[in-house]
Amino acid sequence: MKVIITNLVDVKRFDKDTALCLGFFDGVHRGHRSLIEAAKATGLEVAVLTFDRSPKAKLEAPLLTTVEDRLHLFEQLGVTTTLLVIFEDKVKSLSPEDFMASLNRLGVKKVFCGPDFHFGHKAAGDATLLKYGLGRNFVTTIVDEVLEDNQKIASSRIMKHLQYGNISISNRMLGRPYSIKGTVIKGKGNGKKLGYPTANLALSANYVLPLNGVYATIATIGEKRYYSMTSVGYHPTIDPVARPLVEVHIFDFKQKIYKSTLKVEFLQFLRPEITFKSVDDLVSKMRDDETTIRGLKHTLFK
Repeated sequence: MKVIITNLVDVKRFDKDTALCLGFFDGVHRGHRSLIEAAKATGLEVAVLTFDRSPKAKLEAPLLTTVEDRLHLFEQLGVTTTLLVIFEDKVKSLSPEDFMASLNRLGVKKVFCGPDFHFGHKAAGDATLLKYGLGRNFVTTIVDEVLEDNQKIASSRIMKHLQYGNISISNRMLGRPYSIKGTVIKGKGNGKKLGYPTANLALSANYVLPLNGVYATIATIGEKRYYSMTSVGYHPTIDPVARPLVEVHIFDFKQKIYKSTLKVEFLQFLRPEITFKSVDDLVSKMRDDETTIRGLKHTLFK
């Protein structure tokens, strides 16, 4: 997949007839995927226009996906070109008409967006303007919202469900397991002392973290995937911390992976974080957790 970094002012015409999908695409959830599938159905080359950060949120707002994550997912979905717009002052100040003129300069044949898509300075342009506004040289299709439980699938809904531990609902809306990435760093070694060595993650971005607790997960290192259980939280029983940590225990795994990049996919929520009266109680519960999560392997690990 070709990636073009742009400010939308100095854009060049596409080499081939192209259908362009518009949005921020945080999560690349089923609603986003419906745009891409509609564009693919045209038989044209498929491109996506996205932003390096959310035009709606503060700079450090939590996200479901990094730029790298989104690009990887776009490529998996068959996108041939991604326009990555750097959301700087020049872009922020574009009027809706200027934005449409940029699409004209790209020479796109068809444009796809959701009904709530907005663009231009202070989000003054909307999907209706894209479809019916003057001066456009492309045909716009407004793709219907995709519903889950009779409500629109949206990144904000997915975030809320993650924060309540509703992993199964979040994953249904995403169309895949929710995942985060980070670098394995050295911890205090408490897990190893208890018989449960963990890979401690320094997250690569300000990901939305699911509810503090224990999860059945898949850990990916390089191209290899491993069944695992993951704790998210402050580990309040031993050496409590001020900020939540992500600690991954990979089953039947003895390799040294410090400084490696590790991806964690959350498959199922097991229980919330608990403060135990003793270390023995903690270890006993961890054994119960392991037994339960191992018992789910043939159902969850695919």
